[in-house]
Amino acid sequence: MLALICQNREDLIGKTVDTAKYIGDQDLRNKLKEFYALALNQKRVLFYYFPIKNPEVFIITYLEPKPVYKKDIEIKGRCMPIFIKELEGNSPLHHVNQFLVF
Repeated sequence: MLALICQNREDLIGKTVDTAKYIGDQDLRNKLKEFYALALNQKRVLFYYFPIKNPEVFIITYLEPKPVYKKDIEIKGRCMPIFIKELEGNSPLHHVNQFLVF
């Protein structure tokens, strides 16, 4: 997955949404902060984004809260790449919201 977004493991370790330079512009950073805040508040979040270093793919991400030790919350994330060239016709993502919360 990291190779698809042209990153190394070292690019992520110890980084936050604010300090990981590969994430994108400030609007995307703010949206990601909202997503993680929702997940920390017991919401499940499904969203997609286009990595800035690889325009041929977009990443669908699912965030799910998991209780740890009855009080703390841990966020589990799952990602799946979608290659734009494999989609038939136009990308349907231009016609829907970028995220769901449930």
